[in-house]
Amino acid sequence: MEKTVKDGEKEKKVIEKVIEMQGVEKQLLLNIPVTNRGDAFAVTAVPYFSVIYDLKGKIVSSNNEETMEEYTHN
Repeated sequence: MEKTVKDGEKEKKVIEKVIEMQGVEKQLLLNIPVTNRGDAFAVTAVPYFSVIYDLKGKIVSSNNEETMEEYTHN
């Protein structure tokens, strides 16, 4: 971006760099290590951020499954 600036009695053309910050949204997990003694609680270490981990399990089926007979309650 060019800009005209006065330098004493003279005018100068100055090139100005403009940096635009782009906002990025992230989700992190805030970890606060605490300890307790009776009814009192205290922070035991510096809080820190970590990645939110996925709690979804993975079901793997195997071909070696045993087949069981249906229960008939005799």
